[in-house]
Amino acid sequence: MKCIVVLLVGISMGWVHSCSPPPGANNLAQSGDVKQSSTFGAQYTAQKAVDGNKDTNMFQNSCSHTNNDKPSWWQLDLKKNYNIDTIVIANRGDCCAERLLRAEIRVGNSPDNNNPVCATITDVSKLTFPVCCNGMEGRYVSVVISDRAEYLQLCEVEVYGQEAKPADVNLARLGEASQSSTYRPEYNAAAAIDGNKDTNMMAGSCSHTNSDNPAWWQLDLKKRYKVEKVVIVNRGDCCGERLRGAEIRVGDSPDNNNPVCATVTDVSQLTLTLSCKGIPGRYVSVVIPGRAEYLQLCEVEVYGKEAESDGVKLCW
Repeated sequence: MKCIVVLLVGISMGWVHSCSPPPGANNLAQSGDVKQSSTFGAQYTAQKAVDGNKDTNMFQNSCSHTNNDKPSWWQLDLKKNYNIDTIVIANRGDCCAERLLRAEIRVGNSPDNNNPVCATITDVSKLTFPVCCNGMEGRYVSVVISDRAEYLQLCEVEVYGQEAKPADVNLARLGEASQSSTYRPEYNAAAAIDGNKDTNMMAGSCSHTNSDNPAWWQLDLKKRYKVEKVVIVNRGDCCGERLRGAEIRVGDSPDNNNPVCATVTDVSQLTLTLSCKGIPGRYVSVVIPGRAEYLQLCEVEVYGKEAESDGVKLCW
C-alpha cells in the first residue's frame, strides 16, 4: 500500500518534467463555460478560475470559491471532445491550501461529473502544479471533493490537449467491460476503457485478472460494428510478457466464442495496434487461451463503423 500511495502522489503532481504544457500551447479552459456547486461570494464565481489571473491571494478576487458543500465541485465545459494531456491548477496561497487535498480531477462526457478520475491531489506543498491526464478523452473537466464537506478554492485552472477527431472516435468508451475475474477492486475491467493510458499498473489505470485459465476481458459495444482496428496498451512497469499469445476476438457471441482478429506475438512495444479488417460484431474480447495467466490491460481502444442491419429489407 505504501508503494501505491507514493505513485499516486507522482500522478497528482504530474511529474513536472514530463507533464508541463509546451511553450505557446493553447489553454482550452479560456474558451469553455464554467460552473460550480455554489458560490461563497459574488466575487468568487466559477469564472475566476479561468480568467487568466494566477494570483493565489484569494482576497485579490482572482479565485473561485464554493461554500462548504458535500460534494463541492467546479466544472469546465469545453463544448467539444478533447484528448486532455495536461491540467494545471493554481491553489489558494494566502491560507487554507490543505482544503484541496483529496480533490479528484475528472475528465469525460458526463455533465454530472460522473467521469473517470485523471488524478487525485495528495500533495499541496506547491501552489501551482501540472497534472498528467495522458490523453483522456472528454468534454467536461471537473475538480470534485466528494469525501467530505469542504470549501473548494481554485485560483486558476488551465487545460491543454487536442480536439478529438470525429473519425477517430474510440468505440470502447461507449461500451461496457467485464473480465474473467478481478485481482483487486481498483483493477476492474472498466479501468481498461477509462481513457487513461498510464502503463504503470500501480497507478490504478489498468485492468487485472487473477491467474485464470482462460483469462479474458470483454467489451460489449451494445451495437454491431465493423471493427477496423483494436489498440491495446500493455502493462509497462513489469510483466509485459504475460500478454503474449493473447487472442483478440470479434463477433456476436457473448461467451467469447468468436472469430480471432489477431494474436499478440510481440510484446516489445507497450502500445499494440491490431488490424481487424472490418470484422463485424458486438463483442470485442482479449483472451489468453491454453494456460493459466494474469491478463493485464492498461487501455483498450476500438475503432470502426456501425454495421448495417442484417434484417430483411422489404420494398413496395
